[in-house]
Amino acid sequence: MMGIVAIVGVVVGLIMSIISWLPSFIGGREQDRWDSYCMCQAAQDGAAPNRETWQKAKDNAADVIGYRDSDVEDADVLKKLKDDYNWPLDDPEACYEYDEPEDSRNLAGEWSAASGKYLSQAQLIDADAAAVRESRQKKLGNDARKRVSDKLTTARQLLTDSEGKTQGNEVRQTLTDRINEAQRLVDSGSYELERLETMESDLQKAMDEVKRSVGEKEG
Repeated sequence: MMGIVAIVGVVVGLIMSIISWLPSFIGGREQDRWDSYCMCQAAQDGAAPNRETWQKAKDNAADVIGYRDSDVEDADVLKKLKDDYNWPLDDPEACYEYDEPEDSRNLAGEWSAASGKYLSQAQLIDADAAAVRESRQKKLGNDARKRVSDKLTTARQLLTDSEGKTQGNEVRQTLTDRINEAQRLVDSGSYELERLETMESDLQKAMDEVKRSVGEKEG
């Protein structure tokens, strides 16, 4: 009988010990859960500015992302922009305060990694977009330079054909000057669109004046 009493006493003591220890265990586990959630939330919040930077970089590239290969001088820079622009970046899952601590800590790591990727991808897109814009200007400039070069051929032929056929030589001298200026600009390899378009316009005006003078003398 005494043995049974002793055993019951041990069991009761064990139960009481567990009951007294259980709140401490649960409390510690819940504290760990909360601390892990806070770590996850901090990582998620910390990634937000870099995500905004990434989205802003994409928005800023909207003016060039629709270009075709024929719109730029170097199609490779356009391809790189499109590859970086369309790189799949999926947000990690949102942090949840009732997740297991291990899950929250793992998710915090995912958010930290995503934050770095957002920033690096934004920097790539910004650099790519700048390269595409420069390539676009080169394309426009080179096209304009070709137009000037083609017009030079026509202008020289007009200069030859109009010899002795104008009211005076001033218009032909002006055309000669414009031809020389245009040739120097073409030879420089410049792709400055504004200068080339101005030169194209000036050359055409000089040609028109020669034609007008020829017509007046014939009339």
